[in-house]
Amino acid sequence: MTPTWIIHFIPTEQPSYHTHGLNEYGSLELELNLPLEPRQAMQFINLIGNEVAERGKRYCSGEREDDVFNFPFYLFETVPVQPSRDNDRVLRILFCDPAGKYPWEPECKAPYSTQLDATEKQAMAALLAKRWVEDVF
Repeated sequence: MTPTWIIHFIPTEQPSYHTHGLNEYGSLELELNLPLEPRQAMQFINLIGNEVAERGKRYCSGEREDDVFNFPFYLFETVPVQPSRDNDRVLRILFCDPAGKYPWEPECKAPYSTQLDATEKQAMAALLAKRWVEDVF
């Protein structure tokens, strides 16, 4: 599928790539906040965007996805690094560091640890703990 959305790069202290147009598929826009080469970041985002546009996938905050890449990633609903309007929300794509640690885990190394700020890390950890309890009971 040829993407019908665009990917916008924001060269700030915390580099950010995000989509415009996935909302037309009933999804929040996607955001990736890692210092990656633009081509690589866009490939990651487009593969996830294709899941939304082609397969009708509807991601939720705290969801783990194992089937897009050869490694799992999580999504977290939050305010974008650069909001474009009031009450703007995105699903931030969260990758683990080379040791398999995610940003909310204390041992996670930079730059992966900086994908979430301290408040977002607490919220993500609480969200995952709540889901774990719901899944167990």
